[in-house]
Amino acid sequence: MALLTKEQILTADDLKSVDVEVPEWGGSVRVRALTGADRDSIQSLFINPDGTKKDISQVMNVMKLHAIGKSMVDESGARLFTDDEIAALAKKSGAALDRVFAATEKLSAVAGGESDNIAKN
Repeated sequence: MALLTKEQILTADDLKSVDVEVPEWGGSVRVRALTGADRDSIQSLFINPDGTKKDISQVMNVMKLHAIGKSMVDESGARLFTDDEIAALAKKSGAALDRVFAATEKLSAVAGGESDNIAKN
């Protein structure tokens, strides 16, 4: 296998997406894999301002909402929700959110308990 160049890495289309049927919302949403920056910003939710780690029970639901909000995109790949709008998702159906989060986990390689590992790191 040949070594990749910097240009090949930076231009690779590595953010896969999938359309997820969400009957509670009356249609489907496009879910895209999280970028490295998205995952880093989610991981930062687990750190207190003084640098200590927050208790996982304090932030797990917030982490899920941020992952969902950052992964839902429109047809052109632009995020549907800004960071400021993500909290509004907490008022939506838990079943719908779980369905979208499951797709986000799978696409972003955080399935199989890896979301818990993110919280621990």
